[in-house]
Amino acid sequence: MEELASRENIINCFKATDSDGDGCLDYTEFVALLCKLDPEQFSEENENADFLLQHIDKDGDGRISFHEFVAYLFGDQAPDAEAGIANPAAAALRMVSDAAAASNVQGFHDALQKWLCALENGYLNSLPQSFSLEALSVAGELAGFIESIMKASDATKKTTAAVLGGQLTDFAKATNCCEQLEDFVACPNADKTFSKGAKDFGVMLPTDGVGTGDFKLHLVFKLHWQSGTAASLLFNSGQNIGFDGGGNTIFREGGTWGRAKTFGPGLCADIWYDLVVTRQAGILSAEADGRAIFPPVLMPDRISFVQLRPWRNEISVQEFSLSFDPTVASDSSAAVMSGVATPAAEGTDLCGSEHDCIACPAKKDEPTGCDFGVGMSCDVGTGDFTLRFVFKLRWQSHTAASLLFSSGQNVGFDGKGNSIFLEGGSWGRAALQGPALPADEWHDLVAVRSEGLLSIKVGRKPLCAPIRMTEAISSVKVRPWRNQVRVKELSIQRGLIDFNPHGAAAAALLSSILVEIKASIDSNVEAWPEDQMDEARTTYTQEVEKICDVLVQVSSSAGATWL
Repeated sequence: MEELASRENIINCFKATDSDGDGCLDYTEFVALLCKLDPEQFSEENENADFLLQHIDKDGDGRISFHEFVAYLFGDQAPDAEAGIANPAAAALRMVSDAAAASNVQGFHDALQKWLCALENGYLNSLPQSFSLEALSVAGELAGFIESIMKASDATKKTTAAVLGGQLTDFAKATNCCEQLEDFVACPNADKTFSKGAKDFGVMLPTDGVGTGDFKLHLVFKLHWQSGTAASLLFNSGQNIGFDGGGNTIFREGGTWGRAKTFGPGLCADIWYDLVVTRQAGILSAEADGRAIFPPVLMPDRISFVQLRPWRNEISVQEFSLSFDPTVASDSSAAVMSGVATPAAEGTDLCGSEHDCIACPAKKDEPTGCDFGVGMSCDVGTGDFTLRFVFKLRWQSHTAASLLFSSGQNVGFDGKGNSIFLEGGSWGRAALQGPALPADEWHDLVAVRSEGLLSIKVGRKPLCAPIRMTEAISSVKVRPWRNQVRVKELSIQRGLIDFNPHGAAAAALLSSILVEIKASIDSNVEAWPEDQMDEARTTYTQEVEKICDVLVQVSSSAGATWL
């Protein structure tokens, strides 16, 4: 770029374009700045801005900081970072605090991301040491705001319970053979005063309103014996989750699951277990004390009740509850969830089911030339959407493996010269975007379209510069071409999901932020007076404990998390 303006003018233009004052420009702000500085060379819809963004954005976060911008323009004679531009770490911290004070959930999450980005780029090191202590203190205080977010999101959920706090509730059914003891419910009652066959079934929980939707079931219980008694949890659709099958095993049977299938040792007798059964996008998973008791399984059936089935055992119950969100609209689609093909999955005829994923195509020994793999229809239209694709490639050898939208655009992971590529539809011929994704590694891709601009990240790193995409989308599918693609999740939702409704994303961001602050403190140990260093480390330990407490609460809260 030629001498289009003085340095002072460029700095003032940067400040004026930085609408949120965080010391960084997003893609839209960056293009606006270029148009101000050189309207003849740049416009809102030409490729020069994309090319320049890739060269200036050294840390690959999809944003241009003041430091990156002036370093590109002026090289070794770059203006001082403090020339009227706020330090990104300090600016982002103010944004985080302001958003929390205003109870702005979306703004809070966005500001946390900016704060973490600034810390990872080392901006904390250029601030006074006292700022690290202030940042630690603020991070701990924000844990309370995350808790409030979590509770607010749970307020829309409906919870029904047959047993709560060890006591039968008014919603409990089929209790005639059960007995209310001091702190739990016995199924069947201890003196066994029941008619022949009545002991087969215990307390029942009606689940009106769940239907075929997502839910989370919570059962705190213990078995009296472990001797192949066939004790289980029974759904009205006929499926049983068994805790003490033949040979003392976990088993799954009935309904669409068919004959019994066993999954390792059964649950021990006389030990309290905390069982969580979750259905998401028609895929059911179950964990006892945080450990999966069988692989995720397809279960799209309509649910109207769940019942304990002691059979030849006795079951003590402290909690038997189920939660779901009746306000959630059917605005999401999934082809694969938790490594299982959902009822909405299409194009699975050449795919194979493995223990934790779907393989596209099923054949493993060599590239097979399978044009298309698993996919799904999605009523997104021209609106915003958030897509998640968790996958890994078998090979990296310019196989042209990609994700294909109905509009003809391909997001390619292993193109010519082993590169990322974008092509098709309005994108035209293939545009290479950097090195291909490594083979035999799991990649977590999130693609977000907002106001006609598509942004794609793998993990926290942008896959490419944001690109325009305004077409109506009606389907998306995996396109292995000459590769094999294993898929754990392929799902899409209308609208933006930048904030996890249960606060898990924010809690994870805060944890990473604390690590960065601690690293900055440790790297400057010689510059800190001993008493300040002791204070900093003590504060760090205290705030980490707060964040860990929040993470524990988030992980046990009702409802499955999407991101």
